[in-house]
Amino acid sequence: MKALILLFVASAVLVIPTSLVWLLGRRARVPNWMLVVFLLAGWLTAFVGWVLSQRT
Repeated sequence: MKALILLFVASAVLVIPTSLVWLLGRRARVPNWMLVVFLLAGWLTAFVGWVLSQRT
């Protein structure tokens, strides 16, 4: 049961925002390479921000 909840949370936090950005970008006819760079930069920024916020 714990694994199922963790899977749901991971899906809600990672997969859904990424897929929404991808679908909106495709609808706006943004090139694929630009979407990939945008998504990678966004997740890298979020990860680095999280790591830095954990430091005391």
